[in-house]
Amino acid sequence: MLSVALLVAGCAGAPSSTDADATSTTVAATQTTAPPTTVAGVAPTATGAGGGGRDDRIGPPGDGQPAFEPLVAGECFNEVVDPGDGATHRMEQASCDTPHDAEVFARFDLPHPAGAPFPGEQAVRRDAYATCLADFATYVGTDYAVSTLRVAALRPVASSWTQGDRAVLCSLYDGELNPLVGPLWGSRR
Repeated sequence: MLSVALLVAGCAGAPSSTDADATSTTVAATQTTAPPTTVAGVAPTATGAGGGGRDDRIGPPGDGQPAFEPLVAGECFNEVVDPGDGATHRMEQASCDTPHDAEVFARFDLPHPAGAPFPGEQAVRRDAYATCLADFATYVGTDYAVSTLRVAALRPVASSWTQGDRAVLCSLYDGELNPLVGPLWGSRR
């Protein structure tokens, strides 16, 4: 598991056992320990967007980490690995017109009242992915099963839950972890 400076969470697994593509991508990504090939002065990201190289230790961009402000549907971001130990990550908003790691396609809050105990990582992941996958076809214009895109869910973790975090950001990324360029709304990818 990777520690996150800004978001304090580890990378998480795939949305469900029925999503074989995401599962194999996540397993390979979380087991990879080699650092990326980097470009001097440019931080690597989940897909190599921005020219700093791809860091395979990240896996699906943002998956399993708390949502962050101010992103809403239609906005894009990069998951950046900070230089140094390579284990701390941060999310940065990016232009959808330039290479980026992921695009947000939905934002919602889990329906748990303030003060409710953390239901556990599996329950939060299940609820987040159920809603994200239900909104996928409406945003992209094609069914998830035939799409080249995959879904990641930025969602509450135990430490952010106790602070009242219930936000989920549903994001799209390329199934081969290649950088995205251009908006994905209605792309039918």
